[in-house]
Amino acid sequence: MTKTTKTYVKSPAPLKVGIAGLGVAGAGVIRLLDKQAGMLAARAGRPIKVVAGSGRDRRKKRDMP
Repeated sequence: MTKTTKTYVKSPAPLKVGIAGLGVAGAGVIRLLDKQAGMLAARAGRPIKVVAGSGRDRRKKRDMP
């Protein structure tokens, strides 16, 4: 009788990204990262996660995912 062992592959930790500037360009980058998440994760070999963002005015309403 042969003993089989299970091998578990640990998924890599996400690539953490911070965005400096949440104007037109920064917000566009965040939208693209959200929209293209699957393709970018496949290319990078791990998921990409936006963990920080900075804007001039914290109280300003921003239209981002």
